[in-house]
Amino acid sequence: MLGGSWQIWVMNPDGGKLSPLTHSTQELHYPAWSPDGSNIAFENNEGEIWIMKRGDTPHKIPNLPQNCSHPAWSPDGSRIAFVCYTFRDRKEDSDIWMADLKQGNVRKFMSQEGIQNYPTWSPDGSTIAYTIGYRISSAKIIEEIWLADSEGKNPRPLVSNNYSNIQPDWSPDGERIAFASDRGGNMDIFVVDKDGRNIRQLTSDRAYDADPSWSPDGSKICFTSTRGGKMDIWVMDSDGNNPKQLTGISEQTAESKEPSWSR
Repeated sequence: MLGGSWQIWVMNPDGGKLSPLTHSTQELHYPAWSPDGSNIAFENNEGEIWIMKRGDTPHKIPNLPQNCSHPAWSPDGSRIAFVCYTFRDRKEDSDIWMADLKQGNVRKFMSQEGIQNYPTWSPDGSTIAYTIGYRISSAKIIEEIWLADSEGKNPRPLVSNNYSNIQPDWSPDGERIAFASDRGGNMDIFVVDKDGRNIRQLTSDRAYDADPSWSPDGSKICFTSTRGGKMDIWVMDSDGNNPKQLTGISEQTAESKEPSWSR
């Protein structure tokens, strides 16, 4: 965010050549690179999902329902999974939907109780990880990470406890999933094997650490952190070592979040 408006920016993996990609009058969020790195999908504050090739004019995905968010490309680039929110009787709900970019079809991927968020595809395209949120009291919401087959069948829990577990991201080899969780008292980055075993905590700073995104070779994870005093993009080794700040725009109000590493 620079000048009071969230826009899409790009930079090199070492933080160099930081530059704006969009100059929209809308607030833009949740950028997601296409598998070949040629396009980027994002949402605006009107609940629309757009696709943009670098240097070209963005175009809106047609025929989507209202209140869309969290676009996620399939590994072959033919589909985008996304979240659709509904608001009825002062209650919020959401489901995961699917847009077929070649056929132009849009359909609901699956329906489950609770609020679905943050879809992410396995590298082989067979499975989608996502979160489900439940309110268990007026003051507490828990969020679990689930898996489902790519056609919406066989939903099953992966990480289930009494905490918020959000923002899953598959490793490039498909063996692990990074995610953010507040199980330690504040939000930190964790990683879990694809079968739900061997959960490891990667960050343990008292700051807010979230939005993990794997590097294409699986050796690093970039993430959002407030450990520098405001939200910026950081990077670390995939085992949590050697954290390094990448962004730090000099303007006092400028912040950065929601990194997406081009594959």
